[in-house]
Amino acid sequence: WSQDLEEPGTTTSVALPGGALNQDENYRMFVRFWMPAITNDKPPTELGYLTSTFLNFQTSAGGGGDPGIDFAYTIKEKLFEQTDNAGPTEPVEWGFGAGVQGGNDVTGGSLDHPGGNIVFIGEPGEYDTDDLEYASQAALDAAFPNGSYTLNITVDGSDEQLGPFTISGDDYPAAPRILNLEEFQANDPAQSFTLNWNAFSGADADDRILIIGNNRSEDGDLIFEFLDATATSYDIPGGTLSLENGYEFELLFIKDTDGLETPDTIIGYISGTTFEVSTFTSDTDLIFYKVQSNLQTAPDELQAEGYKPLAFVIGQSNTVTYAEINSQSESAALNFFTANSYILSPPLDTKEALDASYPPGYYQFYIEENQSFIGYGDYQLPGDAYPTAPQFSNYDELKGFDSTQEQTIGWSVAPEGVTTVSIQIRNQLNQTIWSETYDSAPTSTVIPADTLDPFTDYNLFIRFWARQSGSDFPDASLGYLSLTHMPIQTFAEAGDYATWQLQLFTEGEILDPEIAGPDADPDGDKLDNRFEFLAKLNPVDGSSTIRYVFSTVPSEQLTISPLFEGVNWELQSSPDLQTWTAVSAETYEVVGNEVRVDLESFLPNTFFQIVLDEGG
Repeated sequence: WSQDLEEPGTTTSVALPGGALNQDENYRMFVRFWMPAITNDKPPTELGYLTSTFLNFQTSAGGGGDPGIDFAYTIKEKLFEQTDNAGPTEPVEWGFGAGVQGGNDVTGGSLDHPGGNIVFIGEPGEYDTDDLEYASQAALDAAFPNGSYTLNITVDGSDEQLGPFTISGDDYPAAPRILNLEEFQANDPAQSFTLNWNAFSGADADDRILIIGNNRSEDGDLIFEFLDATATSYDIPGGTLSLENGYEFELLFIKDTDGLETPDTIIGYISGTTFEVSTFTSDTDLIFYKVQSNLQTAPDELQAEGYKPLAFVIGQSNTVTYAEINSQSESAALNFFTANSYILSPPLDTKEALDASYPPGYYQFYIEENQSFIGYGDYQLPGDAYPTAPQFSNYDELKGFDSTQEQTIGWSVAPEGVTTVSIQIRNQLNQTIWSETYDSAPTSTVIPADTLDPFTDYNLFIRFWARQSGSDFPDASLGYLSLTHMPIQTFAEAGDYATWQLQLFTEGEILDPEIAGPDADPDGDKLDNRFEFLAKLNPVDGSSTIRYVFSTVPSEQLTISPLFEGVNWELQSSPDLQTWTAVSAETYEVVGNEVRVDLESFLPNTFFQIVLDEGG
């Protein structure tokens, strides 16, 4: 229960409605005074100061809760995930929990175990170990080995011991399997639904089932109910779930291997299955991937190019006017891309920088959609799940090919975990010219004849997408992406200059030496037709030219490109633009269709030129 007061300066009391709380339970009540110093409308933002006071209390007909210990536990847990009716995955998490609940006279607790002692944290009435998570059963068993476990509880100033209890063996129940999860995910939340699961095999009278439901959009508890170990269903009343929210559920099979009836004490093992339900109706696409990029420089050679985040928010029929993505460490506003679309793709270069800004954990999207601000999430992203980088299997064939003929693109087999493979060709203006998307099985595709322009350089990309989490409504996908790209150049076999002219100029243009003559420059890129013929460039496209790029990172370097396969070239240098000499191959390297010159090997004010051999 909560209430915001509209006249905080004059109101000093509020009525708590009858029936808002349950009888004989522990609660905490807060009163907060908010003082915003800075406000903003888009997105709704308040920064300022808050003073809060709380008190713990109990409800009972007699005016106070029963003193002492109500419930205590020591549990080893194996947790699964389920996304459809096929059943849960392999264990995704191993955990340990211990704690105590009771009246306000319960003021502390700890656990003695074979691995040492752990002190509980909490407030009067409830203390526990908080969440202790492990990557494997071996790590869990190393921290909490088999043996004797004793709960030490402080009640009314005195220490009470529960135990010792024995935890031994490996008595985890079989994983709960939701039998109608897909039906639940598609159910109208206004309608009731009966959730069904498999029987708790091997359960006895001391064992239990616990179902938990949380509203992740509003960070609120929804369901927390112990059931008899024979239960195989749970009725969820209509209206329990609301539209435009995301929910997380847990179904736990609890095997009680030791314990007490009074106070109620569970010692044993849990196998649990988590699953998510979304009631969002948005048709906006939400995408966030951590990306590792590579340049392929030879048939079996990749050059790592760095790391970056990639986020898209793309509205379909809805109107999106603002978008941001939030991790545990920072909030990043996405940049306007095109109508209804926003993108985040800043280069971060190193994995350390990417992980610092976007660590493993939970992510949320926050967008303004149809003039309303909506938060989507939480979506969980694990640590380091980059797929093995893809490679083009016919690299040499792709470096230069005849675009008037269909061309096969081959690539390496996608590793386990890859959910999508995408192929894309971009021009030098970074515009997408052609693309295809597949599942993880195919290893080749075909570029149809005449899809690309002849005598034009492009960039060819292959991406392995490994989706880790997301939702259907909205269509959200989060995970890891490994991409590889390579420069390609198209041509039509010409053989000689006259044949080349016929492929690029009209009959009338060929008769005009100012357009098709060897010394002409019809596209105005300062390269005459003879040079463009020898360099396999397009003489009527100004973007098809030789580019010279100077950089200082990691050292002073001049990059000259593109110099395509089959072009017979020589790099020359001069101190005065008068005398030219060939540059030693030791001072530059060829990467793909780029020549990278180490300028630290030359004197200041050195000039460079590319000379082509007409016989090449």
